[in-house]
Amino acid sequence: MKNILTKIALILSASAFLTACGFVGAKDKNSSDNTEQVSRQNDEQSDSQDDSDIDSDNGSNVKIVPNYWKNSVNQGFSDYEISNADYQGLSIICNEAAGENDEHKVMYNNNLKLDSEWVDISEGDYGLLINDNDVVYVPESTNYRLAAGDWIELTSLIEEATYIEVYKDGKSIATFTPKNLRVVEGLSDSCEPLMYKDFS
Repeated sequence: MKNILTKIALILSASAFLTACGFVGAKDKNSSDNTEQVSRQNDEQSDSQDDSDIDSDNGSNVKIVPNYWKNSVNQGFSDYEISNADYQGLSIICNEAAGENDEHKVMYNNNLKLDSEWVDISEGDYGLLINDNDVVYVPESTNYRLAAGDWIELTSLIEEATYIEVYKDGKSIATFTPKNLRVVEGLSDSCEPLMYKDFS
């Protein structure tokens, strides 16, 4: 009995020694390391693919038909948008039923292909030249009489505009030559100043 216990103790000691030296369990450890390395490589490839997809979405997939108005409606807003061959965009956003706290806006985008930010041109040194005759500025609000008059003038001119030039700091930065005026027909009525709208 004493010999058996001695042998068991020796076996356990030898096993502990071999494990500590890396002879036992090394294969399992290497296998685990290899599995972890392959998993890490797969994750990196997946991340790289995701980045590639994002780069692709940020430009090459932008589809436009230059100088044609398009209209979309979403959550009480009607958006009239036009782009040109240089991937610049102009958008008239009308609050038709979104509530009295959201103003109409005219937005400008310098590069749709690069997913540039849309800028509210009522808040900067912007102006619009329409049909080579009329210079208009976008009011920040349409809730008082003078600004409401400016907005009516702007939307009425847009309805018939075959030439729109955007100016910033006194310099021309974009030109649009709308072809399909049917889309913006009646804009001055559907996009009337907020001071005349009844949201009740």
